[in-house]
Amino acid sequence: GLVGSEMCIETGVNIVRENFENPDFDVTALASELCMGRSKLYMQFKQMTGLTPNEFILKVKLDEAMSLLTDHPELNITEISVRLGFSSPRYFSKSFKAFFGIAPQGVRSRKE
Repeated sequence: GLVGSEMCIETGVNIVRENFENPDFDVTALASELCMGRSKLYMQFKQMTGLTPNEFILKVKLDEAMSLLTDHPELNITEISVRLGFSSPRYFSKSFKAFFGIAPQGVRSRKE
């Protein structure tokens, strides 16, 4: 039932977090870690979170990025994007801005 699905989401978050630096980590990897097929994974995530597994992975990464930006001023944007497995700082900034409506640099300047 539902409890299982919620656990699945929580486990999903943990798996994504453990694989932040792994550039090969993707939905297929997430599905096999959760021991389910991609289509079942897609249905469960869409149902539980309203997100596709891809969006979910991105969201977990970007939430983490927000924490890093806020709590670790010593890390630059490039370091954060590498740490979270983004293919390039530019792609990271673009994804971040699309998600939060503010550029990663903007988070920093807003704080100071």
